Amino acid sequence: MIKLLCSLLLVVAACSFVACSADQAPFELKPNDRVVFVGDGLVERDIAYNYLESMLTVRSHGKGVTFRNAGWSGDTVWGESRAVFGQQKDGYNSLIKIINETRPTVIFLFYGMNESFAGPAGLAHFEEGYNALLDNVLNPAKDAEHVGAPPAQSTNRKDPKDTAKAPPVLPREVPRIVMVSPIAFQTDETTTLAHNLKQNDNLKLYTEAIQKIAEKRGAKFLDMFTLFGAGKPIHKAAKLTTDGVHLNSAGYLFYAAGIEKALGLGSAAWKFVVDSGDYNAIPRTTPPADSVALEKVRDLIEAKNVQFFNKWRPQNDTYLFLFRKHEQGRNAKEIPEFDPFIAAKETEIAKAADDAAKSLGL
Repeated sequence: MIKLLCSLLLVVAACSFVACSADQAPFELKPNDRVVFVGDGLVERDIAYNYLESMLTVRSHGKGVTFRNAGWSGDTVWGESRAVFGQQKDGYNSLIKIINETRPTVIFLFYGMNESFAGPAGLAHFEEGYNALLDNVLNPAKDAEHVGAPPAQSTNRKDPKDTAKAPPVLPREVPRIVMVSPIAFQTDETTTLAHNLKQNDNLKLYTEAIQKIAEKRGAKFLDMFTLFGAGKPIHKAAKLTTDGVHLNSAGYLFYAAGIEKALGLGSAAWKFVVDSGDYNAIPRTTPPADSVALEKVRDLIEAKNVQFFNKWRPQNDTYLFLFRKHEQGRNAKEIPEFDPFIAAKETEIAKAADDAAKSLGL
């Protein structure tokens, strides 16, 4: 009961911070939309929580909408962290490749947190990089320049015996864009030694830059910096982070409710369970009766997202695709075998979402 009460308080609190978004035209998902979340660790770590995807899935039940989480810890608009033994160019090519593979009709971009550590001096470079990424995302014809590009650092990225052809470039639509700002650093949730008051000043600059880019591009902009206090303490029903920046379960629920409201979708009587434990050890408990339908959706989404993660980021990537491919590359044929499992989970998710929507009157 305490966890459910906390859940409701977090949703109400998040909605109160972004109430002004209700006057804007809602950003609604269309039948058969393919939604892809792209960004840094905030996105990647969400595969352990999935409140946002659960809310959007239930709201769009019966429409055949699907979701993919393509987050990568440490990611930036330049894609460095995706390089895997390569150079920045390799990471950026990998970023465009996963966008091409998932073929989004809607793409949520979560950038600005990691880049903001460069401060005011790095702002122009960030704006340039974000615009370059948007140029790629909004022009599918440019995918071919990156999907089949040879590695910039072939010693580590390519097996010298590999004669395989470059992967095909898939046709995709021009997606609708949602640009999400970084959250504000929660200085009241970390140790004194970790306080950096200037960092919220930096985040404010980068949030404003993202908003300007979104307005120029006609993209939907979601201000999560203000939701998280814009550098000032906010009234919280629970602690939202583990260290001031990485969200915990309560933080992800608060975040998801804020995004839902900022999208202009209003609010619903979500009764999710707020998980205890941290990202690496989240115990699962039997949910109360009025949370069973929602928690079933969330559990199925987690199972689907884990399978997709295992497909596009296999632990033995070096042996399957990179410079040790000559040792175990034959096993790469098993990667497409994840697809039936993912499709089966999506069928289960669709049925569970119908049931959850019915229980909520959506």
